[in-house]
Amino acid sequence: MEETYLFEKEIRVFGIKRSGIHAISGWLHGHFGNNSIIFNDSKLSLKPKIKKIKKRYCVIPSQINYLQKRNLNYPYGALINISEDFDLEKAAKKLSNEKSSYNVLKNYYAKQYNVDKFSRDQFNILIYRSCFNQMASTLNHRSVKHRLDYRYHYISMKTQYELEALEATNILKNRVVVFYDRWFVDIEYRKQISKKLGLVFTDDKLNFMWSLGSSFNLSFNKRIGYLQGRAQKMKVLDRYKILEEIFDRNKDMMTISRTKDKNIVKEISTLIGVK
Repeated sequence: MEETYLFEKEIRVFGIKRSGIHAISGWLHGHFGNNSIIFNDSKLSLKPKIKKIKKRYCVIPSQINYLQKRNLNYPYGALINISEDFDLEKAAKKLSNEKSSYNVLKNYYAKQYNVDKFSRDQFNILIYRSCFNQMASTLNHRSVKHRLDYRYHYISMKTQYELEALEATNILKNRVVVFYDRWFVDIEYRKQISKKLGLVFTDDKLNFMWSLGSSFNLSFNKRIGYLQGRAQKMKVLDRYKILEEIFDRNKDMMTISRTKDKNIVKEISTLIGVK
């Protein structure tokens, strides 16, 4: 007898803040039409924290009820589970431990819906964005206080994710590395990613601005105009120019150049050890 599943794909997406994690997750979501569930920043949990009620909540039953009301039956297309700034060692330990809350809940839901397994295929998506573009995007987006508080965590996370993306480490099993900068501009690269995940390629949601991500609010900013439906118009590959305005790269030592934002100058100097 053929095995039954609640979801065809269980796609766990890992990335640092401002790495394009929501853009790529939204694009993946578009591969399944409306036959999938997406969790935002769940910290690798099946009980993601709901900001409005400030506590963790069993979302899967309510989401499945919503799908069933639209006459969709399992196996559903996918559960896309986003984890931002999540330690990869912790993630690997959680996934490999059958007694972890994550795996216990998977088994519980499989029994609850009378299927053999929670999902047919499992993938770990690791998103990596070029260092200068990501740093500049973080500096440009966050408040100065938030940036200062975040910098040490950023260095630690960035190093861990970079080593894993370059295969210097092998923490996450069955991982698919996605280099955001290339993903943004190269349709053939996006096709390769879809193929690795066993999906029929589509760019249906490539230009959609997902309300899950922080860039969604920026899409209504008067400085850059309304970008909903035109996400590819965002100048995400030019963020590094913010740093070029601050540093003079033509000298042997990176030195501080002219800038109006003295707080950012001081902050980046601290970040990379320039005094």
